[in-house]
Amino acid sequence: WPIEMLALPTALGAKKGVRTLYLTAGSFASSLFTPNEAVLGSFGTWPWHLPAGEEKVQVDTLDACVTNRPGWAPDFIKTDVEGADLEVLMGGAKALKSTLGLQVEVAFVERNIGAPLFAESDIYLRKSGFTLVQLIREHWVRKNKVIGPRSRPHLIWADAIYFLDNRALSARLGAAPAGDRDVILMKFAALALVHGYHDFAQQALDEAVAAGQCSSDL
Repeated sequence: WPIEMLALPTALGAKKGVRTLYLTAGSFASSLFTPNEAVLGSFGTWPWHLPAGEEKVQVDTLDACVTNRPGWAPDFIKTDVEGADLEVLMGGAKALKSTLGLQVEVAFVERNIGAPLFAESDIYLRKSGFTLVQLIREHWVRKNKVIGPRSRPHLIWADAIYFLDNRALSARLGAAPAGDRDVILMKFAALALVHGYHDFAQQALDEAVAAGQCSSDL
């Protein structure tokens, strides 16, 4: 069926305002945080991060974008915003209350000056009821290009995939109207299956049936 897409002309952050967007030679690396040459300059990918100017951008919160559109509530959130991912999540505290899973870019080195690292994002999401299920990792080779079959290049960043943990999902179902519980479970199972977490999907359904939170034939 037709898929509706809406692109909003605003950046996302922890709060509304005007921020500086630091442009880079590789446009995909542009960020609200300055590229950190002291760290990235050692790697062959540094030319992507060379400064290419600055722009002022209007920033709003995810919650504001969703709240202004009645009936909108995210089931799954994906962020890939070069160091500002945790800011987006902090500005989406209400949106997380409907979210079942996320794919969030996280850094293991300070790619951008002052940007949060993986540990900070992980703590925030765990406190919000989510559990880490996978890291899709990216490793970089230094400019000296010393690499062989047994080399292990430096871990730089990853896409971290989270889903509601068992207790948080059970609490979400318990708080939902009875007529909505099967829908929530079907969404959760579908998202887990799409990502290949077959045992996780089955466990969620089994536990919901055992707790009387869904119809037994779901």
